[in-house]
This record gives sequence, C-alpha cells and structure tokens, in this order.
Amino acid sequence: MPLSTIITIIVAAVLLLVAIFVTNKVTISKKEKEDQEKVTSAEHKAREIIDEALRVAETKKREALLEAKEEALSIKTSSKKKTKNVVLNSKNTNVVFYRRKKMLIRSLKLLRSAKQNLQ
Repeated sequence: MPLSTIITIIVAAVLLLVAIFVTNKVTISKKEKEDQEKVTSAEHKAREIIDEALRVAETKKREALLEAKEEALSIKTSSKKKTKNVVLNSKNTNVVFYRRKKMLIRSLKLLRSAKQNLQ
C-alpha cells in the first residue's frame, strides 16, 4: 500500500474522530439547552400554579371572613332583639304587677273602710 493511501486513511480516521467528537459536543449542548428550557418552562408553570393557588386561597379567606362577619352581625342583631323583647316583657310584667298591687291596696282600703263603717 502506498504511503499516500495510508496518510489518506489516517487523515480520514482523524477527521472521523474529530467529527464524532464535535457532533457529540453539539448534541450534548443542544440537549442541555432543551433540558434547561424545559426546566425553565416547568418552573414558570409551577410559579403560575402557586400564584393562582395563593389568589384562590386569599379569595376563600376573604369569603370565610365575610361569612363570619355576617353570622356575627346576625347573632348580634338577634341577641339585641331578644334582649329588647325580654326588657319589654319585664317592663310589661312590672306594669301589670304594680297595677294589681294598686288594685289590692284599693281593695284593702275599701275593705277596711267598710269594716269601720260596719262597726
């Protein structure tokens, strides 16, 4: 085999090795770039999901707080009405009691005066 053929084979083998090495590096670099883009995209998506969950949680919290305030107001209003009714009933009871007391006192006075008139 002539020397030029051997040199050509060696050069071809070296070029093939260089091409394999370069192709490998380019492929790895491209794969790393794609993987990084996927990670970045996933992180962005995760951030969006978390932000949405935080917004929903805040909305739920506000709704629950509003419901609690409405319930407290309802209880307070009901309690005031019941208290007012109790006070009114108490006043009415006192009025009735004092009227009966006056009637009894008048009756006693009438009985005493009738007793004195009889004696």
